[in-house]
Amino acid sequence: MTTVDLGDLTPRDIGRTVTITRSGATITGRLNDFRIDTDWITEQRTCQSAEEAEQIPGARTVTLTGGPWTTGLIPLDTRVEVAERDPVA
Repeated sequence: MTTVDLGDLTPRDIGRTVTITRSGATITGRLNDFRIDTDWITEQRTCQSAEEAEQIPGARTVTLTGGPWTTGLIPLDTRVEVAERDPVA
């Protein structure tokens, strides 16, 4: 197994076995899907009108679906073990 940051997962990792440990729990399963989510923050100065407000990126997190479980709002720098290749059934 190789250990990488969640933010470094690629579509080629889908189908591989992954292991993640968060909050004292370890979960292992086949990676079915993942997505990176960005919280957007409205930035508006007191001298601006509402039309001039801008959306700026905030925190970025990952939502993973592996086997029968889904977990969300995981920081991108969380470490995950990814199998090099799964055995052929």
